[in-house]
Amino acid sequence: SRNKFPLADYAYSLKATDLYSGKTVMEKKGTFQGLQKIPDEMALEGLPYGQIRIEFTISRGKQNLISFKDSFAHFMPEGLSADPAIRAWEYRYSPLGGVFGSLSPEAANAFGASWIRFEHPNWRNNEIEPGVYDFTRMKEVMQPFMDANVRPVILQCLYHYPEFPELTDPARFSIGYGRHFREEAAALRGVVRHFELGNEDNGHTKFLYTEVARHAAAGIRSQQPLAIIANSGTAHIDYNWLEFQRGRGLLEYLDALCVHPYTNNSTPSQGVGPERGRIYEKLTQLNEIVDAAGGMKQLWSTEYGWPNSNVGGEHDRADLYVREMIVGDMAGLEINGLYTWDRDYGIVGRPAGVSIQTYARMREGRRLAGFFREGEVYVAVYERDGNATAAVWTPEAGTRPNPVRGSAYFDLFGNPLEEKTVKISQSPVYVRNVEKAVIDRARANTVTIARERLEKNIGGKVENVRGATLCAE
Repeated sequence: SRNKFPLADYAYSLKATDLYSGKTVMEKKGTFQGLQKIPDEMALEGLPYGQIRIEFTISRGKQNLISFKDSFAHFMPEGLSADPAIRAWEYRYSPLGGVFGSLSPEAANAFGASWIRFEHPNWRNNEIEPGVYDFTRMKEVMQPFMDANVRPVILQCLYHYPEFPELTDPARFSIGYGRHFREEAAALRGVVRHFELGNEDNGHTKFLYTEVARHAAAGIRSQQPLAIIANSGTAHIDYNWLEFQRGRGLLEYLDALCVHPYTNNSTPSQGVGPERGRIYEKLTQLNEIVDAAGGMKQLWSTEYGWPNSNVGGEHDRADLYVREMIVGDMAGLEINGLYTWDRDYGIVGRPAGVSIQTYARMREGRRLAGFFREGEVYVAVYERDGNATAAVWTPEAGTRPNPVRGSAYFDLFGNPLEEKTVKISQSPVYVRNVEKAVIDRARANTVTIARERLEKNIGGKVENVRGATLCAE
């Protein structure tokens, strides 16, 4: 039709909407009068960071000729550090990962994920005949993730078993599961060292599970003595099941206790956030089981999340996923996996994906120095070489004064804020280069928490003096 009508007859409209706030952040309308052709590109200038929906239309009169509607993740420009030491540190120690779904290795790296709950290929694919194993395809699928600085954490679900007749015998099943892990650990020696033995097996199979996990742990340990082995992540935080397994001796074979601290599986809202769900208290209570088993075990969460929802629910999910990650850091989780990145419950393509990416960038290369509360306000401090970034929020409705001072302030998505305008709400605020007093207060609380745990275990007091004297009561 452009050969029949002058370009001046064609109009365009361009609208950009921030999907977190629902606000229109850019709107343009015009014609192509005076141009020789319709432009190949149109600049999107001044957009805030976040998940942005674009609506674009070219029309002639009342007829829409071209219409486009989609959203994209607009990340803050502070990207991955090129420092190889930071990249190696993140690969080994960052807690952020989880169930990827269709998330590609490149996208995982861009969103800040550092580990994948690696489920496929699995036992059913790897044992091609009874006692005959082929891990070629597993390595092929795994390699692009490692190339993208994403480490695999091997998950082998009990229900992904080869349907060989002998494996229908419970006694043979446990042996078969262990043999597969033995061969898998040998094939992946020097590549992978984190293993999760099943998924949400805290049900009717609790007696069988003990034997299955013992065989698996023995098989892995025979090939990788320094492997880090966790139980099947429990649906919710199931103390009774973990205590039952401790009584049966299973924890002697494990290096980590793994749980799935869900708070709600229907409509997400601030009312089912990690603070209202007492996730910190529930996670740290796991240390009582750890200490009863002799101590020195990691805490993992390989699933948490809230289902997709309407606009209001997606707004809250953007807050909740970040706060759950921070609360997990506060509780000492070595691994904290969200469910999911790009599948059911997915965050990619939604505001929560951008808020999680911002969290990853803000804490990159840092570890939690500690946290503290000031009334209803939470402050978590991430530090490296004396330089610290704080995340500040409240789970309560309304706003509170900001108790933390620093050199720069950012919202949930990394948009800069003016110091005088900063108010603390359910949406975390990041503060760069916080004052030393904030770091000291966070560290002091970390020491207090550690001292209280030690005193509970030794039945005595730890004197707060240089050299830390133990005094039995």
